[in-house]
Amino acid sequence: TMSALTACSADTKDAIKAARIYATVAGDDEVVVIDDDTHAVLSHISVGQGPAIILATPDHTKLYTANWADDTVSAIDVATEVVTSIAVGSRPYVIAMAPDGEHLYAGLNANAIAVISTATDTIERMIPTSELPASIIVSPDGQTLYVATLLPGGLSAISAATGDEI
Repeated sequence: TMSALTACSADTKDAIKAARIYATVAGDDEVVVIDDDTHAVLSHISVGQGPAIILATPDHTKLYTANWADDTVSAIDVATEVVTSIAVGSRPYVIAMAPDGEHLYAGLNANAIAVISTATDTIERMIPTSELPASIIVSPDGQTLYVATLLPGGLSAISAATGDEI
C-alpha cells in the first residue's frame, strides 16, 4: 500500500535514457520507479523505513530519501539502483539539496542539521539549531541556509560554510 507518495522526475543523459518518476512508498519502505510515458512500474528499490521525502541531485544521478521510521537517509544511485544507508541519529524531518549538488542538508528531530557529502554519502558535520528544523531552503548561491524551526517557531539564516547564524 502507498501510505505516502512524493515524486521527482529524473531525466538523465547517461544513466537512464528515458524520463522516470521516483515515488516513495512509506508503507513498503521503497521507492517505486515509474516510466513517465507508459506509467508502467519499472522497479522497486528498497530504502530505509518510512521514506517520506525524496530529492534528486541537480544532475539527476542520485536520489535521497528522508526515512522517518529508522533515523536514516538513503542515497540511491540512479543508474545502478544501489542504495547506501546514512545513519543520522534522529528522524530526518526535512531534507534540502545544495544548488551545486555537493551537499544534502537533513534537518533532524534532535535540533540539528546533518551536512551530508553527496560524493561520499557520509555526514561531514552537524550544525546545531535552537529547535527542530522544520524547513530548510538553500540560497541560490549555496552560501546560506534559511531554516524555519518549530515550537515556538522562528526563522534564521545560517552560513552553509561555517554553520554560524548570520
